[in-house]
Amino acid sequence: MDLEVGQLVKSLSGRDTGKIYLVTGFKDNWALLADGRTRTLKKPKLKNRKHLQPYRLVMHEIKERFRQGTLDDTAIRNSIRAVLMENEAIDPSPCLESSSINGG
Repeated sequence: MDLEVGQLVKSLSGRDTGKIYLVTGFKDNWALLADGRTRTLKKPKLKNRKHLQPYRLVMHEIKERFRQGTLDDTAIRNSIRAVLMENEAIDPSPCLESSSINGG
C-alpha cells in the first residue's frame, strides 16, 4: 500500500480504531501520523502501515507546507476538520486524488 505525506488515513486497529490522521512521514515500515491535537508534529503517532486504511485524498498544500517547514498543528486540525465537514462520507480507497483544501 503506497502512502504519501499529506494523505488522510484511518486507523484500523488499536485504541485509536476509526480515528483520522494525516501522514507526516515514514520510518521503515511505519507511518508517522498527526491529528494536530493528541498527536502533534513534534510527537507523531508511529503506526504500522498495514493497520491504516488510506483515503483517496492527498492534501498537496499541507504536503508543501510540511516540506517548507511552515506546517503547524493548527493547520493540520483545521484541514482534517474541513475535509471531514465537506465530505461527510469520504470513501476509503487506495486510489489517490488531489485536494484543493488549503492548510488553514
